[in-house]
Amino acid sequence: MKKQELASKKVIGIWVRTTNHEEQALTDIQALWGRFMSEEIMSKIPNSIGSEIYSIYTEYEGDFTKPYTTVLACEVSSLDEIPEGMKGLEIGGGDY
Repeated sequence: MKKQELASKKVIGIWVRTTNHEEQALTDIQALWGRFMSEEIMSKIPNSIGSEIYSIYTEYEGDFTKPYTTVLACEVSSLDEIPEGMKGLEIGGGDY
């Protein structure tokens, strides 16, 4: 894995709360990707810029064994308009 410095980004996308317990994340994240593609979520995200899809793991309740949120999102110029059922995040810049 190559480390790189990224500028801060704003993203909007769909999300699922999941856990790695009994491989639940495998089922949940696969379904999230299926929904993202089949419902053409990218085209429903306002103020999107670029064509990259970001897969973000966030809101951990503890270590990797505890529940967390996975967001499939696109970069946006503004978080002023977040469609119902979607989540907006600002990702701080830094080394990733």
